Amino acid sequence: MKKTLSLIGIFSAITAIVFVAWCSKENTVQIGDTVEVTYTATLPNGTIFKTNETGDTLRFVVGSGEVIAGLDEGVIDMKLNSTDVMSIAADKAYYKEYNPMKIQKVAKVVLDMAKITAIEGKKVKIGEAEGLVKGFEKDDQGYEYVLLDMNDPYTYETLTYKVTIKALEKSTNN
Repeated sequence: MKKTLSLIGIFSAITAIVFVAWCSKENTVQIGDTVEVTYTATLPNGTIFKTNETGDTLRFVVGSGEVIAGLDEGVIDMKLNSTDVMSIAADKAYYKEYNPMKIQKVAKVVLDMAKITAIEGKKVKIGEAEGLVKGFEKDDQGYEYVLLDMNDPYTYETLTYKVTIKALEKSTNN
């Protein structure tokens, strides 16, 4: 019986060493490391707008600003071959691509004639175009307008990224 206990003790010690080594910073992504990732990015409604799952991996140096800030920050402390799902707010994603010139004034009467109800914060489709209702205005003569944001949704929405670390090269500075 004593021999069995010592084998269990040795196995436990080896398991603890392996676990501690795996949990150490040596196997986790840190600033300055180079990673290769696959990802799928979706809008809040679940629409995939960007993915590289079936193509080449995305390779970048963590913390270098080569990718959107939310992805750059989100991979820190991930482990090789692990997958994480992260929410990335617009200001950490593509908000720099947001163009205020793409907010269009549409006469409310046009929407009324097309039987389109404009509700602030909701999207409306006019023909092939789709826009987010940002608000309403009246001009000096009392005509009402709907302000439609025609920017791509990924520039102002919180995005969900599913990311897998496929390769990890540790920086010599870590």
